[in-house]
Amino acid sequence: MSKTLKKIFFENFLIKFFSLVFAVALWFHVVARGTSEVNFVVPLELRDIPQTLMVVGQVPGYVEVRLQGQEGLVKRLSVRDINAFVSLADAKAGESAFNLSPSNVTVPGTIKVAGISPSELKLRLEKVMRRELAVKPEVTGRPAPGCRVEGVVIFPRTLTAQGPESSLRKVTEALTANISVDGATGSFDKLVRVEPPAEYGVKLEENSVRITVTLSKTRKLAREQ
Repeated sequence: MSKTLKKIFFENFLIKFFSLVFAVALWFHVVARGTSEVNFVVPLELRDIPQTLMVVGQVPGYVEVRLQGQEGLVKRLSVRDINAFVSLADAKAGESAFNLSPSNVTVPGTIKVAGISPSELKLRLEKVMRRELAVKPEVTGRPAPGCRVEGVVIFPRTLTAQGPESSLRKVTEALTANISVDGATGSFDKLVRVEPPAEYGVKLEENSVRITVTLSKTRKLAREQ
């Protein structure tokens, strides 16, 4: 080692040593003071729901997460940067409890998830059921004088519905939207929307049918003609 290097390293060694220690301690102090903690309320995503099951009843839509990190990073966070989720891949029919921990939250960078509330999620799952429902036409209004509704033909006559087993067992039919014959003077056909049943979670795989309304003349009007 040259004399110049020795002079740089060892001249006033104690002063340089303690200056380095002080600088490191000051750096740790600044970093510690720059640490911030903040709470966010974020949407909770249910993932990996088995195709044969569906969640019924009330589901908490949000959770509260507590995050820690450098103040500058934490201040720039938004709800869009945070994802809270629970996997239902192993769920079975019935009531189940799922533990929530920091591992159920993803955050960017060096931000740390310090906590999540609630720490447990209770859900009720039921088997998904499919069945055919008879379509019932809802005819309203009165045809023009001298005319009457002879019949209503629906195609298809049934639609497939699916939903939780407990709900779908209570449903036997699906109603069309109102089919007005008010003032009608002749037969007609049209595409009509079918309303989904009111029971919780029941949906129709198709939501429309074609109806044909046949009108005929009344006997009195026919004799007059």
